[in-house]
Amino acid sequence: MSPAVIRRKVEEEIARVPDENIAKLYDVVHHFRLRARPAGNAERIMSLAGSWADMPEEEYALFVEEIEERRRRAGTGRRFLGTGFD
Repeated sequence: MSPAVIRRKVEEEIARVPDENIAKLYDVVHHFRLRARPAGNAERIMSLAGSWADMPEEEYALFVEEIEERRRRAGTGRRFLGTGFD
């Protein structure tokens, strides 16, 4: 099937989705769109590959611990919108 035919079929299915599920469907479609970002992002991220390869193992372990701690602190007190959690 051509992309145009598939797009039409997807649109027809979306039109049949009950209103109470439309937000969930939006999340799925939005996720797929975000995953299809241009290769420039991947290239930029991959340019960092191996950046810590020459770091001594002990120092790397401390580095990873520090990152995990910073992530925990950054997430403390955040509200997750749209999940029903306060």
